[in-house]
Amino acid sequence: MVQAWSVSQQEWTCKIDEGLAGISHARWSPDSRHIITTLEFQLRLTVWSLVNTACVHVQWPKHASKGVSFTKDGKFAAFATRGLQRLC
Repeated sequence: MVQAWSVSQQEWTCKIDEGLAGISHARWSPDSRHIITTLEFQLRLTVWSLVNTACVHVQWPKHASKGVSFTKDGKFAAFATRGLQRLC
C-alpha cells in the first residue's frame, strides 16, 4: 500500500492499494502530480493521477524500479516493457 498526504491541505489524503497483487515499488513523477507503482513480479505498472484520480496501466514492465525515464520538463515518460504493446 502507498499513502500520501498534502503538507498544505490537511484534509487531502491518498491511499493506493493493489490488493493481493502487492506493490513492489513506488515513485513520484517529476511533476509531483502522479505516483507510479509497480506490482510484484512486474505484472503491471500504473501511473496514478493525484489531481483527478485517473490511472493508466502499462502491462509487463521490464523492471520494478528501473525502466522509467522522463523528459527534462517532466511532461512525458517512457517505459521499458517486455513484449509488444498496443497503446491505443
